[in-house]
Amino acid sequence: MCYTLLCFTLLLLVSSSFCAKQKCCPDKECYELGDPWQTLTRLVPEPECEGNLTRFFLIESSNKDNPVVFTARNASKIPGYLNVRKPTIIFFHGWMSSAAAPSIMNITTLYSSRVNANGIFVDYGEIAKNVNYPQVVSNLRVVATYVTKMVQNIIQAGVSPSQIHLIGHSLGAHLAAYVAKAIPGIGRLTGLDPARFLFTDQNCEVRLCKGDAQFTETIHTNGNPVWGFGTSIEDGDVDLWVNGGWDQPNCGVVVNPLAILQIGRSKISEVVTDLFFCSLRRAVLYYTEALASSCVFWGVKPDPLNMLISRLTLGHATKFIVHPRNCTLQNCVPVGLDTIHATGRGSFIVPTNYQQPFCVSQ
Repeated sequence: MCYTLLCFTLLLLVSSSFCAKQKCCPDKECYELGDPWQTLTRLVPEPECEGNLTRFFLIESSNKDNPVVFTARNASKIPGYLNVRKPTIIFFHGWMSSAAAPSIMNITTLYSSRVNANGIFVDYGEIAKNVNYPQVVSNLRVVATYVTKMVQNIIQAGVSPSQIHLIGHSLGAHLAAYVAKAIPGIGRLTGLDPARFLFTDQNCEVRLCKGDAQFTETIHTNGNPVWGFGTSIEDGDVDLWVNGGWDQPNCGVVVNPLAILQIGRSKISEVVTDLFFCSLRRAVLYYTEALASSCVFWGVKPDPLNMLISRLTLGHATKFIVHPRNCTLQNCVPVGLDTIHATGRGSFIVPTNYQQPFCVSQ
């Protein structure tokens, strides 16, 4: 009897939360509650009104070492610092990250240098550092509102939506998708191992999906359905499954148990990050190397056996069974700037080396 009463009470509490219509913030922005944002398979709290903590780092080839920093309050000034005739890349970090992570910031710097583009790094680190993951997931919508306003401002100043490339890592991939959904005509959206938890198998409205931009691509590195943090479903015009897309070579406790012994010599947080988030972080490292190197990470059309072997061997067998020989933009798909220029669409498997340099030459 008590058990039944407890279940009924919990169900009533959950239902009352989901039946609430909106959450409105002091900036007069309101957010729909309930389905599809809050469901029995997506138990997240209502969003917090913290979007004003977002910062924007403007990076150009001429000031890459000294970016101009804007807050949410003065982001309307960003158009005055842009060359509206250039392409614009906007990068979004993931959970527990920020502009303080050099490997993350480096993508924006490299990209803006390679194609002479306006680079904007969206830093929502004050929100993302919350260890309450479901709350951060819910707050992405609030951050997206502030970023969307900034993007609308630069479009009004003359930047073409088709020349805007949004790139996001993990949670940042879905954040980038929210912005793309809100602004018609965004040219390109790249998800670097989009986050799995509270997104996989959910309505497209709440996650990155094909069709969010004119061209949408995803790079999968940690989609293992048992312990992975990345999505394991196809969500783009092109899905690049690096080493099978589930696990990366030399990553994790399973393949590197001796790493636990480093706890005595290193910070526990650093060891834990290396062990459990190694495959997730590889998406950033691969994309960075693809931007910086003349070597091309080629993806080839997979057959079911190669994909299965790659995944069962935690990515270690891929470089021996997948051979990107004689690859061109007509028969393979590269990782990086030229993905959009390849004729192929669908899923591709990308082999890498076990350590840097990761690129496998033809």
